[in-house]
Amino acid sequence: MKHTKAILFDLDGTLIDSEICHYKCWNSLLALFGKHLEYDVYMKYYSGVALKVNAQKLIEKYRLDITLDEMAEKREAMMLDTFESEDIKQMPYADEIVAHFNQLNVPLVLVTSSSTAEVAVILKKIRIKNVFRHIITRNDVSHAKPHPEPYTRAIQLLGYKPQDCIVIEDTKTGIDSAKSAGITCIAVQPGFTKEFQSTCNADALFEHLKDVQQYISKNYVLESAFC
Repeated sequence: MKHTKAILFDLDGTLIDSEICHYKCWNSLLALFGKHLEYDVYMKYYSGVALKVNAQKLIEKYRLDITLDEMAEKREAMMLDTFESEDIKQMPYADEIVAHFNQLNVPLVLVTSSSTAEVAVILKKIRIKNVFRHIITRNDVSHAKPHPEPYTRAIQLLGYKPQDCIVIEDTKTGIDSAKSAGITCIAVQPGFTKEFQSTCNADALFEHLKDVQQYISKNYVLESAFC
């Protein structure tokens, strides 16, 4: 049996069902220029990608008359307003898996490409809160996922080694970030495609968080923070 000392969670698409919100916000912004992005294209090329990277890609793709900083600022404001005004839906079994490992006193960390302001709003509105030892947002790093910095920073704050931790992610961008940091990564994506499966660099892949919890419990000895 392998041992693990901490579990690091992604947020968007892993614990909360927010991809459609991100997609709608990008299209609301593109609509100002008379442009539209198809959902399947968004999911394949933009899902899980850093804000400014996506903004730059869309500016170039549609030849938009707007600066990168202006577009990023507008998009961030739209997303924050969306989280504040609309219900936030959790992914199936999200509260259960977090509660399970929290009750076992396993340190939990949130590592997300969302902003600090967005995370604050989200955690106020969902049942998952006050359980994370550390929260790493895009405001805390110089390089967003798929760069390893977000996860490297998380394990540094914990004082652990990469091999002491497990990451739970849903996108290739996040998986690549975790693996580049040298951390075991379990991917979860409902109804994943054969294409995703063939390119997925994760150590294991499941459709549901309940399966992820069972896999970790079966294959790892969980070391409590109080051991």
